[in-house]
Amino acid sequence: AVATCNRFVHFSLSPTARLPLHVWAQAVAPARLDLGGGWSDTPPMSYEYGGKVTTVAIKVDGEKPIGARACRTEQLEVVLAPQSGGRDTADKAVCLCRSLEDLCDYNKPGAPCALLKAALVCCRIIDPHDSSRSLQQQLQDTVGGGLRIESWAHLPVGSGLGTSSILAGVVLAAVGVACGRPYSDTSSVCHAVLMVEQMMTTGGGWQDQVGGLNGGARLGQSGKGLPLRVEATAIPLEPAVVDRLNR
Repeated sequence: AVATCNRFVHFSLSPTARLPLHVWAQAVAPARLDLGGGWSDTPPMSYEYGGKVTTVAIKVDGEKPIGARACRTEQLEVVLAPQSGGRDTADKAVCLCRSLEDLCDYNKPGAPCALLKAALVCCRIIDPHDSSRSLQQQLQDTVGGGLRIESWAHLPVGSGLGTSSILAGVVLAAVGVACGRPYSDTSSVCHAVLMVEQMMTTGGGWQDQVGGLNGGARLGQSGKGLPLRVEATAIPLEPAVVDRLNR
């Protein structure tokens, strides 16, 4: 049922728009606070009864704490480097993928780099189940080279600030720009994150990416019934309210 949201994912296919080799495409995002309505965004409640969640995006220590960057490389391979302590730290576990088999565990949440692998499958860069073409052939067709992805989050594990869903969103955005397949708008990315979480078999709702990827204060809503479509409406905040939240 959640997969019906895929019809609201739109991106352009333009090989001529690929970034040059070794030029990074970077995306960063704030964390999010859930102010009300939490869990009504979670399937099946979100489409059986409809969901409404109010969120506000926040910086941490004055910066947007969640980010990713991607670049094309000469080698026809995929290098995945999630960094737990921030982009410039040495704390990283690099996954080197040189065959389709190396990417087939994207649907196992505990597998190394599962989120990054699922993002690649979601944005149609790689199809690990297409045995008619090797990883190298698929990369040549979709990327025109290899691909390196780095990701980071300056947040504690289990912070409750929407890290994993927002991280999936910035990874999708960075990869799309680097490979000449950018998403048409933030709504497309938010719906694509739902697909990533379904591919990973973790499930999950939509409040995290709606709150973090759109920024500001938002009212996220999904109506009763399928297809599952999420809409985000900006909530104007008086300066006094913003000042109170920043204290």
